[in-house]
Amino acid sequence: METGLLHLHSSLRYIVLAALLYAIIKGWKAGEQAVEGKERRPYLIAMIVAHIQLLLGLGLYFMGENGLTALNSLFDTGASLFSSLGFFGIIHFVLMVTAITLITKAHSLAKKNATHRSVVRLMLFALLIVLVAIPWPFYGYGSGFFPGM
Repeated sequence: METGLLHLHSSLRYIVLAALLYAIIKGWKAGEQAVEGKERRPYLIAMIVAHIQLLLGLGLYFMGENGLTALNSLFDTGASLFSSLGFFGIIHFVLMVTAITLITKAHSLAKKNATHRSVVRLMLFALLIVLVAIPWPFYGYGSGFFPGM
């Protein structure tokens, strides 16, 4: 079960990135207008997909070997924060929760009829954090661009 959950979590990253990019592009085109009505949908979709990804990630964190087990091993072995144990035990978890908090705050601003620009700024910052925190293969401890294939 853990392997399937890991493959789903790893593959869903592209849907999260696409949803964030779509929301950012739609918001950027709208400019300084206030967010009203159906214009909130891209932000809502990005938030929902990010929260689904968060739930899958939390399941992996508490059940899998890259979460609490990695965190315990990190402290037991005294490994570096930039090792695989440190990345999955602390860095990935903290950065992704921070990014999803920003996405949620951006959607909250959109519901309060803020301007698209202010919402897009938060979404861009969240996207930057997500791109840094994804375990890409070139980091040395990623699971590949298309895990399971």
